[in-house]
Amino acid sequence: REPLTKALTRMVDIERMRPLHQKLEEGSVEPEEAKQLLIALDELGAQIACAFVRESNNRQARRFYADVLLEIGSSSVSIVLQEFERGNQAVNMVLARVLGQLREKRSVGLLVNRLQDADVLARREWVRALAMIGGGDTLSALLPIALHDPDGTCRVLALRALSGERSSLDYSEILERIQSRSFAAIAGEEKDLIFAAFGATANDEALPLLEKMIKPTWLFRANRPGNEKRAVRALVRIGTRGARKILENYANNRNRNLSALCRDALKEFGDDIS
Repeated sequence: REPLTKALTRMVDIERMRPLHQKLEEGSVEPEEAKQLLIALDELGAQIACAFVRESNNRQARRFYADVLLEIGSSSVSIVLQEFERGNQAVNMVLARVLGQLREKRSVGLLVNRLQDADVLARREWVRALAMIGGGDTLSALLPIALHDPDGTCRVLALRALSGERSSLDYSEILERIQSRSFAAIAGEEKDLIFAAFGATANDEALPLLEKMIKPTWLFRANRPGNEKRAVRALVRIGTRGARKILENYANNRNRNLSALCRDALKEFGDDIS
């Protein structure tokens, strides 16, 4: 590939690619042929793709160039980062998805700095990219978004990231959200994700509270329907011997629903209680 790339680089530049770009915008050229040419150009292909992302007003063409950058991979990262720092909002929304899918850690600071963006569609892209990148610093930045962002989509994207990997984040804010009076009004999927995030960050100190949540008391069941199932899932996510012990204690409970719930959960620890 390297000799081909060098040969093509001597033959091709942005201006020579412009007619092809125009045909792509018009939909009159086979995209796969253009894609393979840009990929073969490697870093120059990334420069051309970034330039035409900046110039294009065609959403489909921008997606095409984003795919090219992803295919080029690590060779495109420095160029994408430079473009992101100077790009406008529409361009950066495309490039953020590229940086996220490449899981580029160097972009975390750039994305975190934009999390208070007033444009909700742009903010979703920053959160989505950070969620794909992951890691401790990223999750720490996403925690306030997960709990307090006014946009439900941003909250769900951030919560999925928090619940998707085990971390040592301070879970007190998540617990405070679960215990708040407003928790009952939250949509079901978001409640599930808040508990999942709690399980992904909590430790054995949280076990007594989770045990209280799964006890079949009338008061709890009336006020917080469904939370016993969420608490059981959180115990599985914590995954310690103490969490397993609580599930074992309730696996033979007289409440059949709770018993079945705990038995199913224990299977994820490698146990099948008969």
